[in-house]
Amino acid sequence: MSGKFARMILSGSLALPLLAQATSLAIAERSCSALGRKILGVVHAFRDEVHAVSCQNLNQSRTLVAVAHAPAGYTMRTSDTLPIHVALISMKHEAIQAIGQIGVAEDSGQEIDESSLRWDETPIELAAERLGYALQITPAYHSSGAAESGRGTNMTLFLADGGSMRPVLRDVYLSSWDQICERPPCTHDDVTTRVFNTTYSLAATSSHGLRDIVLTTTVDEDSSTMKRRVLRFDGARYVVPD
Repeated sequence: MSGKFARMILSGSLALPLLAQATSLAIAERSCSALGRKILGVVHAFRDEVHAVSCQNLNQSRTLVAVAHAPAGYTMRTSDTLPIHVALISMKHEAIQAIGQIGVAEDSGQEIDESSLRWDETPIELAAERLGYALQITPAYHSSGAAESGRGTNMTLFLADGGSMRPVLRDVYLSSWDQICERPPCTHDDVTTRVFNTTYSLAATSSHGLRDIVLTTTVDEDSSTMKRRVLRFDGARYVVPD
């Protein structure tokens, strides 16, 4: 078999699955975008500019959707926050089972772009038949170039309560960093960076009917710096200890 013929067979055998995968992804993105627009129609914001949309299929019958959208006149220089609507949708009739809203502040250092929203793939079982849904928000970060601190991905936990998607835990930062200038003029070689990473898990204990949540933070992946905090539900939300 000639090398040219072999390359033709190989490229053809790979092209079909890759084309099918790309087509499936494009269809999924269009479907997710349509669900985001459906939510904006329900909240009378169908004219808003969509900044980001994220969908997560829970099973064949239900899908989580989050859409960040900017009303007319919104700019990062205003005191307004960027609205993010979230919804749990029954796919059988594309009916919204629960819906809720949070706001995210933007500035010149960080903004919400098309890849900023992501749902956790697996719901969190906070109690029997009570599931929490974690939305991770990762703003696009714009560095000033000087020694500085910053925050990366943050997590908000929602609880479907009747027809409402209620945020019961807000703004848990899963990553952050600070930079210390050892000596002026603070060039790259003069700056030390510390990276803080936080994970979350369920505790064996419960408060007011929902499982406690454990936050574990380490600095520069050094286990000796590990710090654990237990968050307890007070009946309305999870309380983050100082």
